[in-house]
Order: sequence, then C-alpha cells, then structure tokens
Amino acid sequence: MSDRFAAFSSFAGTMPIAPAQCAPEHSRPIMHIHGRNDPIISYSNTWGWKAWDDVGRMMDIPSLVQYWRNKHECRSTDINEADGTTHFVYGHCKQNSRVEHHRIDGTGHTWPAEINGRSTHQVIWHFFEISLCERGIRHRSVHRNRGYDRADIVSDVGLNIVAQTPLGRRQLDANGIDNFGIKSQHRR
Repeated sequence: MSDRFAAFSSFAGTMPIAPAQCAPEHSRPIMHIHGRNDPIISYSNTWGWKAWDDVGRMMDIPSLVQYWRNKHECRSTDINEADGTTHFVYGHCKQNSRVEHHRIDGTGHTWPAEINGRSTHQVIWHFFEISLCERGIRHRSVHRNRGYDRADIVSDVGLNIVAQTPLGRRQLDANGIDNFGIKSQHRR
C-alpha cells in the first residue's frame, strides 16, 4: 500500500508483535492516536488476539510506535506535552517520512473530540497536509462540511485519501469525488 498512499493515520489500533508480512516498498509518514486508558486495545500491555489464534500477540502502543520508528530509521525526537496529551514526533527518517504519536491521558477506546483544543479530524487532516507538502503535492485548506472535515487538494498527481469519520469510511479519489458523492475542489 505504500505505493498508493502518501501517509497513514490510525486511531486506537495496533498490529501483531510478529507480523507475517510487513515490508513496505516506501517509507510513508505514520500518525497514531491512542488513549492511555483504552480497555479494549491496551496502551501499555501486549494482548492475545481472540478472534484468530494465528494472528498471535498484539503490540502495546509504545512498541508499535517504536516498531515504525525503527523501520523508518528515524533519527530525531520532539516531545510536546499539553492538556493531558503528549505528542511525539520522530523525524529525519528515511525517504522523508516521519512517525507521530498522540498519547491521550484519561481517554479510553473512544474518539476524542479534540486534541489540544483542535478537532481530532483537523489534527489528522493537518498531518496529511504536511505529508502532501513534503511529497511536493500542493494543497489549499481543510474545512468543515456536513459534519466532517474534508481537505480540498490541488495536486499534479493521482491521489487517494481514505479516512474513517463518525459518518463512516470516507475516500477521496483522484477525481476529487468522495464516497458520500461530494465533489471537492480538487484540480489537476
């Protein structure tokens, strides 16, 4: 998938300690948001996947972030704390990628309305905007529309953006039309 997406963002998820396959062709920016009090996908402990025995144990979140830091060969660390949130940014990674993590104190397995006073959706879209700029893809802005955030993208290349929103999975294709049937201001 690293040849199809410019960046990845996830919320309250993890991956197996020993993934069967994980050899992305390209290093892409990755952001993960997770509450420290998550009772479903533990922040601090590994856990066994109950649905499929062959998946094995799942990573705790610090190990997940460290896995991607190592895979992307990140050489710098920036940590900012504010309002019960710690934002880790691991930069100077291979292929101009980076790894970011928002650790949210006092939050479980629920979508946080805000991270440091900013809509969680806006935080994610801002991460995508930065990732697009770093790849030489020009963009215009992020704004609210019909209760979910959306990015208007100006791009010279094909682009595929996928986001999980409170309204469901949202995909913006290279023609600027999302799966809700809304045309963005995407231009070639």
